Amino acid sequence: MSYCYLCGKKLCNEKPEHIIPNAFGGHLKSRNILCSDCNNKLSDIDRKLCSDLELLTNFISPKRENNKNTIPIIETICDGETFDRVADGSYRKNKNNIQFDGKTLHFSFSHTPNSEAEKTDFQMLQNILRQFAKKNNKNDEWIQQQISKALNQSVINSKESGIHHFQFISNKSGYSFLGSLKIILGFCAFKKVDKKYLESVVEILKKQDVSACYKIANYFNDNSQLPKNSVYHTLYLKGNTISKTLYAIVSLYGVFNIFFLLSDSYEGVEIEESYNYDILKNTPSPHNMSYNFSLEQINRILVEDCAVTIIQQNFNQFMNFFMLRDRQNYILKKIDEVKQSVFQKLVFRNEMLTEENYRNSFTSLFFEAMKKCHNMEFLPEGCFYDLSKIILDNIHTYDWYCYNKEMLLFMGNSVTMLYNSHPKTQDELFNLLTSYINTFRCATPEIQQMYDENKEGLTKFIMDFYRNALKNTNYKDFFLKQDSLNQK
Repeated sequence: MSYCYLCGKKLCNEKPEHIIPNAFGGHLKSRNILCSDCNNKLSDIDRKLCSDLELLTNFISPKRENNKNTIPIIETICDGETFDRVADGSYRKNKNNIQFDGKTLHFSFSHTPNSEAEKTDFQMLQNILRQFAKKNNKNDEWIQQQISKALNQSVINSKESGIHHFQFISNKSGYSFLGSLKIILGFCAFKKVDKKYLESVVEILKKQDVSACYKIANYFNDNSQLPKNSVYHTLYLKGNTISKTLYAIVSLYGVFNIFFLLSDSYEGVEIEESYNYDILKNTPSPHNMSYNFSLEQINRILVEDCAVTIIQQNFNQFMNFFMLRDRQNYILKKIDEVKQSVFQKLVFRNEMLTEENYRNSFTSLFFEAMKKCHNMEFLPEGCFYDLSKIILDNIHTYDWYCYNKEMLLFMGNSVTMLYNSHPKTQDELFNLLTSYINTFRCATPEIQQMYDENKEGLTKFIMDFYRNALKNTNYKDFFLKQDSLNQK
């Protein structure tokens, strides 16, 4: 039987509680530590701790088990102007100029192109237009027309480079120690530590007594045993019957490290428990660590000054992993953009290439495009050829190229078929289109197999294409020109 460690209530069918908040990548959880009421009462402490660590969370962008909490946006300064840094590493000027006089929309954005920052700006633009459209009985088509008109007349500055300055302030809210105490008490409950040795510290959390928390906790300056080969969340718990001490260490992102004295009269069983979660690999990772502090040593830890050099070392280590991951993400994003662009160029060329010409053309275009990408100079040229071979062998294969060429012809033939069939209504047009799709057969078995595998998505694409096309009067007259009175 389990009871809430805060109020003593019997636990029954509680939702799993994340011991380390899921908002910054915590995955260790249990149903047997806190009741829902107490969990709700402590939610503000979690929120403040997460806010204090938002810069680290934004940089690493840890995977969470749900999407309720978005990765926080942080402010940076570049060239004297303030920008928002989004979790995908893109930037947007947080004071964009948008004006709508009821007739014309004027706006000036500055953001990283093809990014979450760009999506945010255009979502803002759409929201403004929707609000106006709702008040003035305008439809979605009017909104799209206004956006198209505004894009033709407006200024969008690309923000891809520049030195961005930021500042990390630990315990900015003053509640980070208390939030860390909640984490370690949850870990104690998870490891079934005898509650009688935790009564005084539980009372500190229950009353949310920040001053009392500072008396049992301090920054932990010894990072010699913490894992350093990645970015980790680490918990350590030690119960020593010889020194009669029960103490714990919380390390978040390997940067914010706190020591807690939970009891100086511990007489329970010997305890030495640790938990390490590799945030970059998104998996628990066992790590051997062991501390044997006397009560005298613990008392010194609780009063010693925070070692700024140690904090700096921890943060520099964190930033090294961030920059490595950021560069990896950038490379993967650019590779994806270039391979898609090159493939589309070859598909939309009129001539059908032989397999040898296709592979040679793809490799040549891919190489030239990658060499032009910003910040790719550090990669050796041979790497681009190797990447091209991997893509051609596993992603944009020659069969896939032939399939896309066939589907391009398939799409064009559908236009000819419908035009020559003279449908009188939209219903008749879509019936003809459905029949055309269902009876299509390709002479090459490999291409037919790809068609069968992708038929559902292709069908939706074609149907949506014609539905949108028929909204345009010119296209509608082109396809349904035989009986305009029956057009829907």
